[in-house]
Amino acid sequence: MVSCVSRSDNRPDADLYTFDLKNPIPVFPVTLGEGEPEPIVYLQRLLMRLLALFSV
Repeated sequence: MVSCVSRSDNRPDADLYTFDLKNPIPVFPVTLGEGEPEPIVYLQRLLMRLLALFSV
């Protein structure tokens, strides 16, 4: 699997984060606006919480 992050101020370049299902999804920064701090996205944690929330 691949996650692609393309920052608006660095396009057309992008960062690719690769992972497989045996390993956790890597964390990655996301630019919200030029000059603003880049929050870190913990996609694995988010998906696990959503799965727990919506599992029956």
